This record gives sequence, C-alpha cells and structure tokens, in this order.
Amino acid sequence: MWVPVFTDDERLEGAAVLFTCRLLDRRIPCRIGADVLRSELAGPDGDLLAIFAQNRERIQDKIRHKIRMGRYEADGSIEIKPGDLQTEGGALLKPKQKTGS
Repeated sequence: MWVPVFTDDERLEGAAVLFTCRLLDRRIPCRIGADVLRSELAGPDGDLLAIFAQNRERIQDKIRHKIRMGRYEADGSIEIKPGDLQTEGGALLKPKQKTGS
C-alpha cells in the first residue's frame, strides 16, 4: 500500500488553508476551510495557519482516510468539510486539548 506524503506548503487562500499531498507521482491539492478549523478545532478566534499547525496530524490523518476511501472532489482534490473531523467510524472525536499556560 502506498502512503501519501505531505509537503510543508500550507498557505492561506481566502477563507481556507490549502496544502498538498503526494501519492506516487500524483500531486493532490487539499483544502480545509476556516469554518472547520474554527468550529471543530479551535473556537471562533485564532490564526488559521496556527490552528492548522496545531492540528496537522489529525488533519493529515483525515486526508489519508479520504484517499483510502476514494473520497475525492470532482476536480481530484481532497477537502475536509464540516463534520469530517467530528466522526470516524461513527464515534464522536474529541478535539485535542490545548496544553501549556
């Protein structure tokens, strides 16, 4: 089984963070919107790139899952949509707790 490799190219574009995943010789554009970052991961405030960085592993895990399941958008990209991070296999996922003071 081939494993997707993520590049460190995340960037803010409009109300979303865009980033890239490579699978073999294929480049897969990925997207997660501000609504998902704020409502499912961090609350209403905060820098979107910082929220992405704090939750990178969880976001990348969801992208890997969508690739395995063949859940591509019509243009060949992968998008994390509202609700995608809340459930996995029917179980409610808890957001990561912030640590430190």
